[in-house]
Amino acid sequence: CKNVKIINNLIHSLNYTGSGGYGSHAIYISAAGATNTLVANNMIANISGDGYNYNSSSFGFDNPTGILLYTSSSQTGVKLYHNTINLYGATLNSSSAVSFGIRLSAGVTADIRNNIINNNLGRVGSTGTGAVCIYAATSASQFSNLDYNDYLVNPSSGSKNFGGINGVFQTTIAGWRTSTGKEVNALNVAPVFTSNTDLHLVPASNASLNQSCLPLTDVPLDYDSTTRNGLRPDM
Repeated sequence: CKNVKIINNLIHSLNYTGSGGYGSHAIYISAAGATNTLVANNMIANISGDGYNYNSSSFGFDNPTGILLYTSSSQTGVKLYHNTINLYGATLNSSSAVSFGIRLSAGVTADIRNNIINNNLGRVGSTGTGAVCIYAATSASQFSNLDYNDYLVNPSSGSKNFGGINGVFQTTIAGWRTSTGKEVNALNVAPVFTSNTDLHLVPASNASLNQSCLPLTDVPLDYDSTTRNGLRPDM
């Protein structure tokens, strides 16, 4: 599909519980070419699975992922704005299995701003890699825009990566900024949600996330259809 808007959805509790090397996806976009696709104001939570080797050419996308952008050729014009992703638990149990907040396959270029990515989905044992907030398959040029996002990654078992590009992972927000050449205004703040699946922010506990974003004309309203601040909207 092209020329579509995926907005104001609550997607949660998609869980693969077997041992065959799979993982759920909340939003999966596979359109090719100039897509003109807006993905905004979505709440994504509790997506899991045992995963598979993320480097596998055949089954590498069988890992739990909040938003997956895939193409076998090229994909442009995707905007990811004001989405909130909360992955948690300990389910990864395959060699090189990874949980991803957002993942871009080779050939994808996307604009990713004003999102909260809280990825604490790690390993159930000693097998697997760990958690990644954002991953691009080839290079930082896959991010046409990348800024004003909040990252928190803290699984109980496995590696803790703010981002990764072409197999090189960054375990600090400073390293992620350097590797992308972007994210000057990115935050590393633990969001306090109403619950694990109700991702409304508790106002009194998230002062540092209030008015922390760039206003984007594509998203004038928030998840609850309230008008966003036109100068410094909440994340």
